[in-house]
Amino acid sequence: QQQQQQQPSGEAMYPSPATIGKQVQMNPKFLTGQATQPLSSTLDFSCVDSGSASLKMMRPTMQRLPETTKIAQQTGIPLGCIIQPYKQPDANDYPTRVPKIKFEQNNAPLKCIRCGAYINRYVKFLSNDRYWECNFCSNSNDVPRWYQGNLSMNVMDQNNSTRPELNWGTVDYTVGKLNHAPNRNPQPLHYVYIIECTRHMATQGILMSIIEALKNLMLEKRLQDASYRNCRVAIMTVGHSVHFYNAKTQPNILNFVDVNEPLKELPAPADVLFYTIDELMGYTNMTTPEDVVEFEESEIAEKLFKLIEINAQQEATNNESSLGAALQAAELLLKGRGGKVNIFMSQIPTRGQGKLDKPRLEKNEHKEGELFIGQLGFWRERANVCANAGIGVNFSLFSSQNFTESSTMGIVSRTTGGHINIYTNFMQGRDYPQLKHDIVEDFLKDIAYDAVIRVRTSVGIAVKNYYGNFYQQKNAAHINIANVNSDYTIAVSLEQDAKLTSNSYIQSAMLYTSRTGERMIRIHTIRLGVVSVPADCFRYADLDAVLKYKCAIYANEALTYKNDLSTLRENMTYLSIEIFSKYRLHSKKNVSNVPSGQLEPLFLPESLKLLPLYFLGLSKSDGFRLQKDITIDERFVHLTRLLSMSCRNTLFYLYPRMFGLHLLDQIPDLTTGQLDASSVMLPQTMRLSARYFRSDGIYLLDNGIRTFVFLGSEASDELVKILYGVDSLNELPEYPKLRVDTSTVFGAYVQHILDSLSKDHLFSGPVITLKSMHTTSFQQFMRHIMEDRTGNVSYDDHLQNLRREINLIV
Repeated sequence: QQQQQQQPSGEAMYPSPATIGKQVQMNPKFLTGQATQPLSSTLDFSCVDSGSASLKMMRPTMQRLPETTKIAQQTGIPLGCIIQPYKQPDANDYPTRVPKIKFEQNNAPLKCIRCGAYINRYVKFLSNDRYWECNFCSNSNDVPRWYQGNLSMNVMDQNNSTRPELNWGTVDYTVGKLNHAPNRNPQPLHYVYIIECTRHMATQGILMSIIEALKNLMLEKRLQDASYRNCRVAIMTVGHSVHFYNAKTQPNILNFVDVNEPLKELPAPADVLFYTIDELMGYTNMTTPEDVVEFEESEIAEKLFKLIEINAQQEATNNESSLGAALQAAELLLKGRGGKVNIFMSQIPTRGQGKLDKPRLEKNEHKEGELFIGQLGFWRERANVCANAGIGVNFSLFSSQNFTESSTMGIVSRTTGGHINIYTNFMQGRDYPQLKHDIVEDFLKDIAYDAVIRVRTSVGIAVKNYYGNFYQQKNAAHINIANVNSDYTIAVSLEQDAKLTSNSYIQSAMLYTSRTGERMIRIHTIRLGVVSVPADCFRYADLDAVLKYKCAIYANEALTYKNDLSTLRENMTYLSIEIFSKYRLHSKKNVSNVPSGQLEPLFLPESLKLLPLYFLGLSKSDGFRLQKDITIDERFVHLTRLLSMSCRNTLFYLYPRMFGLHLLDQIPDLTTGQLDASSVMLPQTMRLSARYFRSDGIYLLDNGIRTFVFLGSEASDELVKILYGVDSLNELPEYPKLRVDTSTVFGAYVQHILDSLSKDHLFSGPVITLKSMHTTSFQQFMRHIMEDRTGNVSYDDHLQNLRREINLIV
């Protein structure tokens, strides 16, 4: 008999994103700079820049700051700010593009001569516009004569076309030659791909999968956009030696054999080894992207990939890798340019520079943290060299159960703003679509390179630390990030060192080179109010920023082994206890009616009531969970991702969205197959508890990295046919692939959901379909059902533990 959906009486009363989402209106709007309660980053809201930067770009942990340090201590809420420096406005934001400013005669943007803050919406003009008073330090600065015209019109919407920096919270300055990095000139982005050619990579089908995915990248029509066409690509392979490929003149393979010594000179000019997108896509003589109607693989691309395929198969006869020498060669290729290196590897380097004798295989919890710290020497040196040269490094790791020293080589990625993708036990039939998608989307993602970021604060607040994946010299006030994509995020720790009055300000300035080769400065400025009672601090606390801020700190402490994982899990609970006990003391809740001997209710501030649930999700995540069924490489990758995830991605990662597809019974009355996605909201999400599962259910779960579809044993044959094109559940193959029939209203709606979810994906791949409860994938799915007693504690257990501890304190 079919099970009915249950409504657990106690659990249903606990706060959850699934229940709170019901109370939110469609397309809410947030006006910046008003010191109001922030909207959740999980909402698709419209942000209006009214002189203060968008919540999507800068989120302080409190929209109103405590007046004194004493008030701050009475709340327990950490003081910090989350910055997504290269985030672009969404289509429903205003303005829809970051305003771009270029002053005549190469005049520089105006900065305060005392504190260095850039001119912004909140400065004051004095003495008939001859001076401007800095809102950060109150210093008076001269207004240059060329800037003085019509400054009395610097009111919002009156003069924003001529002075955007005095109207918007986020602006871009084109600075040309004023701020070039030493020894290199800005130019369109250069990409280098390094492919490990070993027997393991060949026999597992990984080698040919990578080559095929790169060939498909060069057939991607989105590369016709003008911002890509002048970018350049070079491909290298590495095994016993390092190989370069020249397909332009006389096609040939150039070998670098002496891998024990650094390469001093390229075997051919860089212009020969690099290929523009135009050359690889076969429309060199076309003048505009509109000239391209259809195209096939170009003659140059055909020659290039034929050379690579032949040589790669010949080279992959053993398991020797000279990866360190290959990275040094890539540095030489990118010297004076900066750019991006993508490395595909499956094992530790065994030859030449950067060779690692043996992976550190110890794996028990107390020693595991030591393995997150990479070995000193060659790879740490490469990290510093690449960071200073504006070279970002990404790794795609094809890992088995062996430890491949991802932390040692991954320090290069962490230091340069890169990322690590991991494909554990790669299977070509199952994992190739994900690999192909990751390679394409990584290339297409909006990116800046060779960046320097500095955060400034107004009087009474000071920058204490930065957290993320970047390079920072000792005692430096700025950080260097070789690659910054639109998702990249940093957390900034702030401290209060004086009493605050009226408003406070935070400004982020990023000097960078765009993909097209323009040197620019992006400025974000926010204004924050000041409050004098702890209750208002709680009222204006930002859950998303607090959570992301602590995630970054905990991940950093794990990766630097300042604390082991057990201690960090305990710290998550202690922070909840500290904040909620202080809220209880200051909230003046009436608990006189609580019977003697019973615990007082758990009072949670409205703004932070989901904090226990998200911290529970963090403790159960692949970076921190207790179970030992995760490899050290996988855990390291998840911790590094947590460091640079956006607020939105972090919340979806810790509490994934789950939809009951079988419950989509309120689909809009639209023409079959003609779904207007712009007017249709996503369906209501479900709570992450198996108590809500039904035997005839079809459940779609997405955490921003993976998407699962779980088919109940009695799932409707009609719905299965729409989703997979087979007549019944029993006809599904071992690795089913979604083939959604969008000619039906149900199918069109499901596809709309999948398309919407994919926009938030950090790394996307095929949807994993589960039709059996006896598979590894099903166990992975169930780990996300985190309100249940997975990892030895349920949401109910967690809240009851908090209540007991808080009652002891209060």
